[in-house]
Amino acid sequence: MTLSKLKSEEIRFYKVRYGQTVSSLCAFFSLPNFLFINLNKLKTELYEGQIVEFPVVNGKIYKTEASDTIELICKKNNLNIDDFKKNNKLDYVYPSINVVI
Repeated sequence: MTLSKLKSEEIRFYKVRYGQTVSSLCAFFSLPNFLFINLNKLKTELYEGQIVEFPVVNGKIYKTEASDTIELICKKNNLNIDDFKKNNKLDYVYPSINVVI
């Protein structure tokens, strides 16, 4: 899934409640933070009452570990490296981020 290819039925809307953050919402919806931030073009933290969009993720979410590389993740999950990079909008991974596999 790339953000440019999202269809309207692949988007859901959510109204932010007091105290909610990007991290807390992404954890709740099992979505990588960077996908949410890019989709909503966020430049600042969320505010109460803000309407945000969440893509419906087709795939599994994987939380990276210290020893992970894109190549290793792709090899373990039989994925194409270029597709992984496009779908996750990443050129490298670092520990404790969520990626779509």
